[in-house]
Order: sequence, then structure tokens, then C-alpha cells
Amino acid sequence: MLSRISILALLSLASSVAAFPQPTPVVGRDVGEDTVSVPGNAISVADYWKTAMPEVTEAPSADAAAAAQRFTIKVTNKLGRAIQTKHALNKGFADIVSGDKGQGVMQNGAQSQFVVPVGWAGNLAVVENGGGRTFLGDESLIEGSFVKQGSSPKFDIDVSYVTGFSLPITCTCDGKTVTGCNKYLWSLSKCPNDNGKGSCKNPHRDIKGSATPFFKPCQHAAYTYPDDDGANANGLCKGNTITCCVGTSCPKNPKQS
Repeated sequence: MLSRISILALLSLASSVAAFPQPTPVVGRDVGEDTVSVPGNAISVADYWKTAMPEVTEAPSADAAAAAQRFTIKVTNKLGRAIQTKHALNKGFADIVSGDKGQGVMQNGAQSQFVVPVGWAGNLAVVENGGGRTFLGDESLIEGSFVKQGSSPKFDIDVSYVTGFSLPITCTCDGKTVTGCNKYLWSLSKCPNDNGKGSCKNPHRDIKGSATPFFKPCQHAAYTYPDDDGANANGLCKGNTITCCVGTSCPKNPKQS
């Protein structure tokens, strides 16, 4: 038989155990293999990991990755009459991967497009169609490149009247007109060097510093002399698409006078 003192000691020990704080259950222990303790509740392990683990972001698809390595250039004819177009590829650069290339005719209101890969550089010349007009190297140009600059490719574009002026062009991307001039220079002053085939030859094609009077209304908006670099739009188009427009009703460039 236990003594009275022994009984009192046992009762005291039991009271101490009951008062000692118990450890918080963890996954797989104390609350069973299928539950986990959270403040004020116990939930299934599966539900716990749904809330505890961040969602996994899927890697870009092969198609999306390929699209990021290409740039689409659209051309719209708003001149009011047909135009001729002629593509040229810079030597040693990647060719157009799809769309219109070479030489062709666009009717008024028509739109064409071509897609270029990383490594492309070239230009598109335009001149009015008919009346003996043709390409002699004095035409308005859309010039562009899509090449790596630093660690990633950037699209660079400009409208150039350096060799000469045939028709007005502006180019727009991401809601902004970034290069070109929509002024019909033929109607603003007399061309000093008409080539007789639809273009006004620029006498400052090899002279830096300033534009001649015929080309001056488009200075800094389109290239009007070799270092007229205000006309350049390098890395401004983020959406992989640009639309260039031929005609006086095309969007106005805020840089033109």
C-alpha cells in the first residue's frame, strides 16, 4: 500500500505534466499522416501544399519564342494612286522569312507586309507607278535592321530622303509615329535636281550638316542629309510590329516642321 506521502507526490507529478505546453503538431506527426496543423484548424496535406507552394509559371512555347525573334513590317498605300515598291537586302545579312519582297506594285489603299528575323538589314524603296517612273537609286526609303545590340536584338528603323525624295512616308509603332515625314515636297518648292523618273535627287547625299531648301521641311523627321540622326528610331518599337504609310494623309511625325 502506498503511503500518504507517495500518493501526494504522484498527484503533484500528474498536475505538472498536464500544465506543461505540448509541441505543435507537424506534417506526418501527432495529427496523422493526412493532415497538417495550422492556426485554429487542421487541413489535408494536399490542401496545405496548394496554398504553401507558389504556382509554377510555364516556360514560353516554342512558337512564342520564335515570334520574339521576328519583326513584322507593314506598308500601307494612302497616296491616292498606285505605287511601285522595291526591296533590297544588305550584303551579308539574313533575308526576309515571309511576306512580300522583291519588286511589285501596290494599288491605292492596299497593304502589304514582310517578316524579318534577327540578323536582317535592308530597305524598301517607293516611287509612284506609271508615267515612265522607275527606280534609279534616288527614291524615298524605309531603312531598317533587326540585329543584336548588346545582349538582345533591337529593331532600328528610319525613313530616308538622303539619296532623294519620291513620295512621303511615315512609320508608326505602339501608337506613336517614330520616323518619317508626310509632306509632299514636290508641291512645296521646286526640285533642283529632278531625275525625270519620279524622284528628286538630293544634292547633299554625301554632305553632312544641313538640308537643302527642298528637303528642309522634313529635316530631323526623315533623314535629309547623312547625319540627320534625329530621324532614327532605334529600339523604340517594343511590340514586334511597325506600320509604314505612304502618302500625305499618313500620321504626322511631331518632329517635322
